Amino acid sequence: MTKWMLVVAWLALAAIPAEAFNNQRKGFVLGAGLGAAGTTFTQELRENGTLTGETDSETKPSVLSDFKIGFGPSDQMLIYYFSHVTWFSIENVFENDVTIANGVGGLGVTYFLRPQAPCWFVEGGIGFASWATPFEENSRSMTGFGIWLGAGHEFSRHWMVEVSIGSGNPSDEEYDLKATTKATTIGISVNYLGY
Repeated sequence: MTKWMLVVAWLALAAIPAEAFNNQRKGFVLGAGLGAAGTTFTQELRENGTLTGETDSETKPSVLSDFKIGFGPSDQMLIYYFSHVTWFSIENVFENDVTIANGVGGLGVTYFLRPQAPCWFVEGGIGFASWATPFEENSRSMTGFGIWLGAGHEFSRHWMVEVSIGSGNPSDEEYDLKATTKATTIGISVNYLGY
């Protein structure tokens, strides 16, 4: 997965036209953001297709990180790779706190209602959902289908506030056991978009 992300980033950087970062959305774009979110999730375990365990729905306050890299074919539309990840702690079966990285990443599109700031925008994307414990030894990531939708306002050139919702159904299967997490995140972030 990381290898493909590096290839996409390299291709995007190699394709930067000479007029990149000229305050026009048309061309290469690179963005990042930070915010707050609430992540609601349930988990289930199946053995040979039969449900053997399920948790109650739980909601955790989360830190939301946002990343975008791509290209604007016009000043009102962007196409990019995106990664929205929420970070929060839960108690594991050994009653220790572990950090969870719950995310949605893939191909995204943003449409701005005007060619220049200030203006409103809508966006969305599809791709993969992930659920991981990145700071634990020998941890495995769950992956599955994910979707993300958002809307916001670019209040000043490059700076925007965004409200978003992401949902995914990552799972991991080993032998006859399958673990699945159903997670939905609603968040608000402040983003910087370089163009």
